[in-house]
Amino acid sequence: MLRLRLRADLTAYRLRCQPMSREQALMLIERTREEILELSPGKGDVFDLVLRPRFLRILNERCSLEDPPAAGARRWPRSIRECPPL
Repeated sequence: MLRLRLRADLTAYRLRCQPMSREQALMLIERTREEILELSPGKGDVFDLVLRPRFLRILNERCSLEDPPAAGARRWPRSIRECPPL
């Protein structure tokens, strides 16, 4: 459980503090999901219900702190339903 929590916290920290594109951030979230599934097999639904919304909330907060997007620019996803498939 400690390793799982540390991995989730590290991902949240990286999403908040490291400069990265939207695609890089989504790839980081998916890579974190895979690593957490290795630690806790069969818990993908829990990740999708608990951690993914936390990570997406961080991305939305980060986006709102940046300049408003130009017309036609893509914005951060607000929910899991808005995430593009990888």
